[in-house]
Amino acid sequence: MVALLPRCSDFSHPFFSRCLPSSGIPLNNSSKSLEVKKLMKILAISYLGAVCFLLAFLVDRLPLITLANKISQLAKNSLGTIRSETANDEEKQKIILGNSLGIFVGSVKILAIVLLVLAIGYLLLLAASMFHYSLLNYAETKNGILVSSIFFFLYFLLKKSYVKSRL
Repeated sequence: MVALLPRCSDFSHPFFSRCLPSSGIPLNNSSKSLEVKKLMKILAISYLGAVCFLLAFLVDRLPLITLANKISQLAKNSLGTIRSETANDEEKQKIILGNSLGIFVGSVKILAIVLLVLAIGYLLLLAASMFHYSLLNYAETKNGILVSSIFFFLYFLLKKSYVKSRL
């Protein structure tokens, strides 16, 4: 009877959805769901890890630290201007307004970069959800957040160890 069962490679046959890949042997619901759930969980963790690794690479390459340092320097310059006794109030006002504009523009750039990275991550997870419907749901769980954090920081640990090995 097993020889009469279609192979899973026969995608046109309705039996395809009820058999284990490449075996052609029907599975009962408990073994099928157990095998599929294990495989899908491993794939979800792998893909989620790859997405977080890619996002960490993007964050590392984008000028977030440079912009934050520029904002910090502008704030220090503003405080120095306020404390200055040599400049009159009109000059201080112009300098502080210029620094405020620079801080605002830098903050908007950082916000835009963060939103861009989040959008890219969401789109990658959304694309994967076409194949595995619960990937977004898994990414929102404690385990998903833990996996994401581990892979995100793993990128920086690997980068640090690579840099040390090159020295």
